[in-house]
Amino acid sequence: MTFDPTIAPEVAFLLLADPDRRAKDPLAALRAARDLRTLIDAAERDAVHQARQASPAIGGGILPGRSWSEIGDCLGVSKQAAQQRFG
Repeated sequence: MTFDPTIAPEVAFLLLADPDRRAKDPLAALRAARDLRTLIDAAERDAVHQARQASPAIGGGILPGRSWSEIGDCLGVSKQAAQQRFG
């Protein structure tokens, strides 16, 4: 499946703001939910990857990447669950 992230506002509108349209075409609402989930999953994956990377510190040196415990806390899961999903 190819996903176009520029449609996110339309997807959100279909799911949240237009119950009449949802009722007329529930399969379109399901496709929209799938597309929105795909977008959110990709954003989450990218954010975790960035959080795990070391980064330059102001004034020199390197800051270590964030721990799996910190990432798990942000996601509301254990560090083991975060590492299993994204590690």
